[in-house]
Amino acid sequence: MSEIKGFVMSLISAAAVTGLLDCFVPDSGGKDGMKKYLRYLTALAILLTLLTPLKSLVAAIPEAADAAAGEFDYSSVEAFSRVNSLIALHIRDSVAEKFALDPDEVSAELGEKLTLTVKRRFGLIGSDIVSFVRNNFGIEAEVVFYG
Repeated sequence: MSEIKGFVMSLISAAAVTGLLDCFVPDSGGKDGMKKYLRYLTALAILLTLLTPLKSLVAAIPEAADAAAGEFDYSSVEAFSRVNSLIALHIRDSVAEKFALDPDEVSAELGEKLTLTVKRRFGLIGSDIVSFVRNNFGIEAEVVFYG
């Protein structure tokens, strides 16, 4: 609360100083003379006053990121298996889309190695699937055909 009060007070004081300076600077020469430069400088001062809360906000971003990173713990077996199943699901969908298969005809399990179980179709070659997974995901896969 004191930070907000300090911000409002600095904004009010900057506006008051701007008004006083505007009153005391004489009109010199044509088209406002020095007043236009004074208005420019005071506008910059007020702009800097408005931007000061951003400084503390930007300083707090790394602290918030570190705190958020601590909340996600992937060291547990449950979290690790959940992440692996999501990766396997994504790979399964990509393989099904690439080789025009129904997603129900493909299953994927990611453990030590990725194992893809695929329904046998004419013209479908296991090495094509293995190279597709290696090139797109960087994982060595084993393809098992059924049916």
